[in-house]
Amino acid sequence: MIGYLSGKILETKLDRLLLDVNGVGYEVKISLQTCEKLGNSQSLCKLFIYTHIRENALELYGFLGSEEKDLFKTLISVNGIGPKLAITILSGMPFEKLKTVLLQGNIQALSSIPGIGKKKAEKILLELKGKIEKFVSSTSGANSHCEDAVSALVNLGYREEDVRKIINKMSTNDLGVEVLVKNVLRQIALR
Repeated sequence: MIGYLSGKILETKLDRLLLDVNGVGYEVKISLQTCEKLGNSQSLCKLFIYTHIRENALELYGFLGSEEKDLFKTLISVNGIGPKLAITILSGMPFEKLKTVLLQGNIQALSSIPGIGKKKAEKILLELKGKIEKFVSSTSGANSHCEDAVSALVNLGYREEDVRKIINKMSTNDLGVEVLVKNVLRQIALR
């Protein structure tokens, strides 16, 4: 699976871009929020990628940060929300505001996103209860390192839930990503 792409933007549309990575063009679906933050054609771009495989298609969804990708994955864990609707939700408002809306359970704000009615908003908020809190304070440096360490270990094949349990038990203040990864690997080896 593709987890990260870095290359030159060949073409940008509202909901997708064409990214040249060493001569191979990848079509990557993106949110409107991501589109607004990207540079012009021919500029360099780095995206975290979620690879969605269906019977008849392989689709790539791109995100500027791993936290946005994690929220996308959390959204698609809700029954009835696929990648297209999740990207629509991420497009509906700035990322920080969306996190606040989800955390506060603001049905009215969530249902203001096109494609999300009141009943769908209620269902989303109900199913996400307890899953959104991990996104609250992830703007601090320590949590950013934690998220980077989690991402690295998941890419190495470890289960995200196991990694998060170990990191949550650690004192992560002032620890860099490399140290966190080494400490988690030590804990896993001791099991």
